[in-house]
Amino acid sequence: RNRATLQSKNMKFAVTVLLVITLSLAKAEQANRSERCTNACPKHLDPVCAVSGDESAATESGAVGEGVVYRYFHNDCLRRYASCSTGTVWRITSLSLCLKHVDPLVREQCLRPCPFIYEPICASNGKTKEIFGNSCILEVENCLSVDAWTLLDDSDCGL
Repeated sequence: RNRATLQSKNMKFAVTVLLVITLSLAKAEQANRSERCTNACPKHLDPVCAVSGDESAATESGAVGEGVVYRYFHNDCLRRYASCSTGTVWRITSLSLCLKHVDPLVREQCLRPCPFIYEPICASNGKTKEIFGNSCILEVENCLSVDAWTLLDDSDCGL
């Protein structure tokens, strides 16, 4: 009986140690994620639309399914950086899907040329943090987006 109790305690200790190690590694992985991601993206405009979530969850009428988010990026490098730094998988999809549900008048008012000046800023929509190439790009995103993006301290995004 004492042997069984000792084995049980040893097993609990081993499981606790394994859990602590696993949690520590996960936390270190998350902390180092933004350090491994490069935000040195080119300053050119080559727009892409990306989706996170399961696109097949969208209905035939085109309504966005639960957990499906479409996001416009000014180029693919910025999409890859957003995926890397936030851990959200952004897959390229048809550019029209990012603007599909936006009223044409709103599109006309929102879409405007932004300067090719890379002055990165950090912002959050309350769900995720993103780096925008400059304030103009953030303004366009805020105009088109359902979620409001608010400025954060640059250090919050690893800038």
